[in-house]
Amino acid sequence: MIHPSSISGEGRRQRTGYWIFQGIFALVIASTSAVSIWSIQGGESPIAITPEQKVELAKLIERLSRQLQLELVMEVGLIFLLTHGLQAYSRKYGWLEKSPPQLAARAAGASLVLGGVLAAVIFAVSWMIFGVMNESPLLVFVDRWQSGVLEMVAWCAFFYGFQTYARISWLQLESVRQEAAAKDARLEAITAQLNPHFLFNALNTVRGLIDEDPQRARDAVTALSQVLRASLQSTRSQLISLAEELAVVEAHLSLEHARHGERLTITHEVAAETLGDKVPPLLIQTLVENAIKHGIAARPGPGFVHYAAWREAGVLMVEIRNGGTLSRLEGSGLGLAHTRERLQLLFGPGASLDLSTGKNGVIALVRIPQLVPEFSQS
Repeated sequence: MIHPSSISGEGRRQRTGYWIFQGIFALVIASTSAVSIWSIQGGESPIAITPEQKVELAKLIERLSRQLQLELVMEVGLIFLLTHGLQAYSRKYGWLEKSPPQLAARAAGASLVLGGVLAAVIFAVSWMIFGVMNESPLLVFVDRWQSGVLEMVAWCAFFYGFQTYARISWLQLESVRQEAAAKDARLEAITAQLNPHFLFNALNTVRGLIDEDPQRARDAVTALSQVLRASLQSTRSQLISLAEELAVVEAHLSLEHARHGERLTITHEVAAETLGDKVPPLLIQTLVENAIKHGIAARPGPGFVHYAAWREAGVLMVEIRNGGTLSRLEGSGLGLAHTRERLQLLFGPGASLDLSTGKNGVIALVRIPQLVPEFSQS
């Protein structure tokens, strides 16, 4: 009922709701007035009267009943027309976009005016047909105006009250949708920036292996295609299993081992129960890539990369060790900052990425809660 002019499916439902509301309100008005008519038709004089007086009383009741029936028909029809015009006018001039006090003031003014129009039409038609019985025309009009104003106030209270509630709910829903869309867009942007940096090095490695060891060259091409496929598919799903992520990590490390040879030692220790846990695509691969870049490629001599995964109190713990220095990693650009932001967007404050240094090199420790918000599910 927020935008009855909408041609969408939601707009059609809102139109249907509006007409149902109009019908129910008209039925309530008709029922209330009908009770008054029935009470008059079934009324009896509380005092003893002569037969002649009874005849006159019956004629009076019949005339009053016909008058009330006519007024009932006019009242229901006019209320239907006037309120329909009011909702069209208020929609055209954006009443619902006003503050609640401003909307209430406009509704009150409309009730006074339309209540007067309702009273004037009913009074004029009724007076021309039946006249005014034993009462001042002014008092009859004022009484009818008060009744019309109350009916219009009731309509405005229900209609605009529901419209305001529906609009607030709709705006809140839109806010949540926009926030989720912004998070999704940000996650896609971050993921797009996490594409492998080693592509050219990997291609050079494959080129060097073609003549030296064709089989290893073919294996390297297969590993490269696996890593690139994972990179291209990383925006399609916000979470994947740890087993899927580690398959990409192993393909990446096989390429790096082909490039660095015996300089690079790779070890791992992964608890079997963690393989089904959820992680963001390419998150561990990015940390392993940083470990290679700053622990092996940027320094002479041998080095190592060790990764491990285990679970503590429902939190997946992933550790990547390398033989580099923390000062090098701290200056590694946007990669680590984007990884932290990605974890926060997906898992909230319970997720973290910490860097530390020990006697055996640099440690990157990732904490990923496995009770994740619904929006992060793929």
